[in-house]
Amino acid sequence: MKLKIVSAAFSFALLISPALGQEQPARASVYIHSSADDSIGRDLAYKIRETVRRSAGMTLADRANDARFILRLVTLDPDSKNSPGISTVYSAVYTMQTFHDSPVEMYLTNVVGTCGRSRVDFCARSITAEIDEQAINLRRMLKNVLESQNNR
Repeated sequence: MKLKIVSAAFSFALLISPALGQEQPARASVYIHSSADDSIGRDLAYKIRETVRRSAGMTLADRANDARFILRLVTLDPDSKNSPGISTVYSAVYTMQTFHDSPVEMYLTNVVGTCGRSRVDFCARSITAEIDEQAINLRRMLKNVLESQNNR
């Protein structure tokens, strides 16, 4: 059992941390699943995908099965009857795929917020920064686990 945990941690570390002898870290794969029926929400989902595509630390996966991290984004227009298209309310849930033979999604964190039409770029960067922060935290945790295993 202990060997499986160490093996899984080592595999994960290789996927999202610097390769041996290289200065560039491997890029974390991210899948964005969005349910955005409002115009600002669709724009937000698009901008998040574009921010991940431009990232030096992440790649955009086409399918959830191809990703280590998954962002589930749900948006709605809070005032669709009186003033549609002014803002969106969003929920972003961050998960990661485990390394089991039959991987499962593991909950990491979530964020709820509002985003106005003029702040979509800022909101997209903020949401994407949280994915990067989660990847950094996991790298740090796994590095500590691996170092403690090596010190035994």
